Amino acid sequence: MTEGVIVTRHRLAVAELFYEARLGLTSSAKYRDLYWQLKTAATTLDYSSTQTLNLEKACQSVNIRTSNVGLTLKNTSGDTRGFLADSGQLLLNKTLTAQAQSPIDTANGGLIIRDTSGTVVAFINASTGANGGQMTILGTLTQNDLPSAASKLLVVRYEGVPVAALDASGNLSIWREADDNDADVQED
Repeated sequence: MTEGVIVTRHRLAVAELFYEARLGLTSSAKYRDLYWQLKTAATTLDYSSTQTLNLEKACQSVNIRTSNVGLTLKNTSGDTRGFLADSGQLLLNKTLTAQAQSPIDTANGGLIIRDTSGTVVAFINASTGANGGQMTILGTLTQNDLPSAASKLLVVRYEGVPVAALDASGNLSIWREADDNDADVQED
């Protein structure tokens, strides 16, 4: 009978946490918003440090934990134009254009990734202008797939696991998803 009581208490605690977190969410909320609301709810509900760490691990295991660890691209004014988190999520101010025609226009400045022959295979525009935050790749975009690090030009890892990889043909593979046209890109 004791086991049933523990399960019931656990379920009540999860329900209480989610209810508290839900109060701060809007209809346009994204997973990173849920993550922050869960953390806020844990504080409101006076979670211990052990409980908070368990919440962090749970959020990470279901890929809603966001992170300020990763690759951040800022313009000369200091505005974040793009962010590739260690969780494998790509956040951009503007759109991501795949299968672009070569050569990719890099005149406005930003993050330029070249293959070994010098061809630009990916570019994130960091300008303060209207196209700031736009990403262009020569290849395709694969989302929600754990990428391989073999023979890649750029690999972002989290605890040794590749979460994003770009190959010499400009094919970008990310563990989570690309969130483009996001006006409030920030290192969450």
